[in-house]
Amino acid sequence: MGNSRQKDVAGKIKYIVIPGDVVDGIGIYPQQDKELSIVDVYRQYEALADQLSLIPDHISMIIQPGNHDAVRPAEPQPTFEKEIQDLFSGMNMTFVGNPCYFSLHGVEVLSYHGQSLLDYATNIQHLKYNEPVETMKVMLRKHHLAPTYGGYTPLAPEHFDYMVINRIPDIFVTGHVHLAQISDYRGITLINASSWQTQTSYQKMLNFIPDSGKLPIVNLKSGNVTMMDFSKKF
Repeated sequence: MGNSRQKDVAGKIKYIVIPGDVVDGIGIYPQQDKELSIVDVYRQYEALADQLSLIPDHISMIIQPGNHDAVRPAEPQPTFEKEIQDLFSGMNMTFVGNPCYFSLHGVEVLSYHGQSLLDYATNIQHLKYNEPVETMKVMLRKHHLAPTYGGYTPLAPEHFDYMVINRIPDIFVTGHVHLAQISDYRGITLINASSWQTQTSYQKMLNFIPDSGKLPIVNLKSGNVTMMDFSKKF
């Protein structure tokens, strides 16, 4: 589907990175159950597996949890339990924790779901929750993904601080805030990946308009990033 350029780009996709909130979960926001068509979280993962099974085998998927997923809420979050991973058996998929460093053809990626974006925006005056890439720049300057304890982001009392940015990535990816933005900072590509969910009643009450259905696509050779808009009809 799509025009010739979109078909050409789709044919060259090698990796799909899903940075958390892979399902909607249960009880995440007030009266969420009234908007769900699937009210069992494991059946939500089954439905996701059905969708992802349509992706060609030559595409590798990297999938990590977020605050909507069925893992512990405290960060750092472990990857999905075996019962959930088994639903995706036979697929070209790698399960990782949140946050996670990984390398794609020598390009180092730091992927973090991004719950602490709200803590940064709340505690630093010039930051805004609807400008996540500006917050990501501050994270890189501070070398820490979630320095605020007792805020929006629950933090596990680990013996080692896994939220420290101890290696400078080539690409820094976040999600969480249901927006789609691209930027760069001192040679690091910044991507806030969009949600695939349109406005919920809870978001409407908060006067928040999500930027849904946008897919950032990175050329790993050149570093160029483009945005494909799936919110429009082909």
